[in-house]
Amino acid sequence: MRALTLSSILLSFLLLGSGSAAGKPASGSVRIERKTETLVDSMGGRAEVSYPVFSGLPADILAEVQVNAGLKGGTGSSLEEWRKEEDTWLSGINYEVHYNQDGLLSLTYSVDGMGAHPSTSTTDVVVDLRTGRPVTAPDLFRKASLAELAAKVDRLRAAAVEESFRSSLASMKTDPDPIDPLTEEDLNRILEEPRKVHIQVSDLDRFRLGEEGITFIYDFNFSHAIEALEPSGEYFLSYKDLQPFINPQGLLGAAKLKRVR
Repeated sequence: MRALTLSSILLSFLLLGSGSAAGKPASGSVRIERKTETLVDSMGGRAEVSYPVFSGLPADILAEVQVNAGLKGGTGSSLEEWRKEEDTWLSGINYEVHYNQDGLLSLTYSVDGMGAHPSTSTTDVVVDLRTGRPVTAPDLFRKASLAELAAKVDRLRAAAVEESFRSSLASMKTDPDPIDPLTEEDLNRILEEPRKVHIQVSDLDRFRLGEEGITFIYDFNFSHAIEALEPSGEYFLSYKDLQPFINPQGLLGAAKLKRVR
């Protein structure tokens, strides 16, 4: 009888202990199951839609993760809403998980379609697995350092624009378009706006996490006709590069600061 009582006490202690940490997955990650469905529109067009189903977190947090990182959070429409699209241009939806640890989830949705031209749009989603809510730059970095960080990312933007100019100019000289050749003046005019824009603190909220660092993302919104000339809008900084900016009390916190020392 005494052994049973001790066992009961031990079991109760373990249950209480696990309940106190319910908001934090033991592994700092969420379980993800990939689901894929084929949608068929009224004209017989088919689209393969892949989306994640999350589990392994408390129900309230899981609901938030599903809202913010699920199919609707990443594409703007639920599976049922995509099904109801009539004569849709959609040809496929996919997603890629970049980071699922340290209490953070980072993934990218891609939506492919066919209108007058084929097109692909992407959306990057980062959520806090402790709450299920979206993560922004101030959640990761010291607020006083955000302007300096934006300036650092902006230098990468400027370098990418000039690299686009050099590579496009070289391509024009070695393989000119016989029908509608571009001139250096045309190229300078096309890149005039990307040269003038600057990364602002508000632009830092679009990023993806990775094992080695963070990629900040900026969209120049070139039209289809000239998108081949669009500079890269992805700017990678390693966690070592980001060490002066990371807030030790933020969501990345000591986990990343410890790894880069």
